Amino acid sequence: MGRFNTSFDFGGSFPVSRRKIITGGAAALACMALPRPLMAALSEAPTRSLNLRHTRTGENLNTTFFEDGDYVSESLDEIYYFMRDERAPETMVMDRKLIEMLSFIQRKMEISQPFILTSGYRTDETNKMLAAKGHRVSRDSYHKYGMATDFMVPGRPPSRVAALARSLKGGGVGQYRSFVHIDTGPVRNWAG
Repeated sequence: MGRFNTSFDFGGSFPVSRRKIITGGAAALACMALPRPLMAALSEAPTRSLNLRHTRTGENLNTTFFEDGDYVSESLDEIYYFMRDERAPETMVMDRKLIEMLSFIQRKMEISQPFILTSGYRTDETNKMLAAKGHRVSRDSYHKYGMATDFMVPGRPPSRVAALARSLKGGGVGQYRSFVHIDTGPVRNWAG
């Protein structure tokens, strides 16, 4: 029996493995199971966008990922690439609920400057490396599954950003001195 290639190519931008497609499908199903109030809050805008700057790569992303009642696949691909583990570099199909939550927070903060992404997807190797360097990272971090991001909002204290994120009750919210962590795991809150 011959071997076959399980990578997919989205327009030549980056390969995505079969495992990542399955993980992304599971994340999409989880998004469909959101409580109605959260779904209403996240989907209140008919056009949804993200405006981000990445601290490590210096890249900027300003894209509309939802319009005319549907997701824009090319924009989602750009977001997945932007939120990649730049140390590997490896991409992950990010949870759409996470993208929606980040977009919602951005709309409610009403600032024109991009949010500053400090961490999106992380490979297991990157997660272990950060732990070895003394960073407080979970061994089974939601970053490893494309379900978490850490970010800063220029001109807004993390406490205010975290309070808005907590109001969504869409997953975990960690408030740190200079940034906020959100994930689409169980609802929980902490300060770091």
